[in-house]
Amino acid sequence: MFSIFVLLTYSLLVSSTLTFDILERDLGDAIGKLLLINDNLYLGTSHSLSRLSSLTLNRTLNAFEFDANSHLKVLLSLPNERILLCGTSDQGFCQILDKNFQIIINSSLPIVANDPVNSTMALIIPEKNLVYFGVTYTNEGIQRWQIPNISGRSLNTSRFMKIVSINDNDDMISRDDLALRFMSRQQTTFIVQYVYSFYTKNYIYFLTNQPNDLEQKTLLTKIVRFCRDSTYSIIRTYTELPLVCVNSDWILKTADISYDKNNKQILIGHFTRKDGTGGTNICSWNIENEIDQAFEDNYRTCYSMGIGQRGLAFIKPNEPCRKDETWSVPLNDENICPWIISDRLPYPVGGATPVLGRILYESLIESSSVVKIYSFDSSTMLVFQGLTNGTFKLGSLDVGRNLDWFYSYQLSSTTPILSDVIYDKKSATFFLASGSKIYRLSFSSDCTSRLSCDECLSSSNNPLCGWCTINER
Repeated sequence: MFSIFVLLTYSLLVSSTLTFDILERDLGDAIGKLLLINDNLYLGTSHSLSRLSSLTLNRTLNAFEFDANSHLKVLLSLPNERILLCGTSDQGFCQILDKNFQIIINSSLPIVANDPVNSTMALIIPEKNLVYFGVTYTNEGIQRWQIPNISGRSLNTSRFMKIVSINDNDDMISRDDLALRFMSRQQTTFIVQYVYSFYTKNYIYFLTNQPNDLEQKTLLTKIVRFCRDSTYSIIRTYTELPLVCVNSDWILKTADISYDKNNKQILIGHFTRKDGTGGTNICSWNIENEIDQAFEDNYRTCYSMGIGQRGLAFIKPNEPCRKDETWSVPLNDENICPWIISDRLPYPVGGATPVLGRILYESLIESSSVVKIYSFDSSTMLVFQGLTNGTFKLGSLDVGRNLDWFYSYQLSSTTPILSDVIYDKKSATFFLASGSKIYRLSFSSDCTSRLSCDECLSSSNNPLCGWCTINER
């Protein structure tokens, strides 16, 4: 049960560069998930889901209670203000709720990791009414063998959470299912933690922390990719490469996507030392020019030159790469999926050459819990960094990918800031959680504190000043 909400003083905080209003409430239970849909702010704890007003943080609906031993794994928005919710009870259930917590549909299938430790990453593809899951294998329960490591599942109520299949025959497990399963003898020992996921026009991506392959047990970060066209099976187009920020002593903790001045996607990765001693490194990659190009180069090594082994023996027994004449001609760099799908070619293909990130920030002593990035205009992005002691920092990232921190603030909580940081561009407001506390930080008052937009823009490097002009304040 939730404890009584505690409203702390509404205060105005002013620095030489930034003014904002802060509102906080204590829920009594540690917050694990945040979701904003219009004016409703949803908060998930280990016991329940609550709905608050995004303006006042007052509770606007009785809490939706979970089973006593359930842990919330997925909380995502769907069209028409619906909510996709998945948790550990019933071997990893999923359900859809409306905004008033009325159950629209339940799944009887095991979907997600059914313990509090192992990962579940969900990625919704709206136009396909489809959700992709990356799920870490757990040994708890009798149905875990039914859960693929990666799967594409239907959000249609008639086929809710069933794996999409090309032959669409419920009674047959097809090799063309949108599902990737590790070999049964490797499934229980080759453990992959799914950290982040995103998509582009042609591809689905997952970021993982995992061993490199069966023979190399060293933990490292990888980027996984497969074709977005659901008429292709995942295994036929699946590929992965190491993703490195500084060196292999660091592994991914959180990630985010933004856009540069040319509207190209930029991946921001937040890394920490793999030995658990903390530290913070932040790196960036251009998705198209650096990551996708690295995948194409790796395919060419295997298919155009026939060099080496294809790897990924935990998915399918290893075999030599094979040279093929179809890869001797220029390809469509934006979508190489048609060239991957061929019965003549070995699949899936792994790679050993890492995709090196551009370092934006490094600290050997600072421990972070989250890094987020937000685009404001064609020249500036706002970077949010949450620390493990409840401090947050704001920085500006320019077109040259130079990061300049301009503000920091210590919250009343000294526990790590939750990775689910929400920024509402419409109201220039952050929603943060730390421990059992939820915070609303509004920067819109910074507009009224300036005599003119020119004063705001010239007085600091604060990209939030751009919010004033965009919203005609």
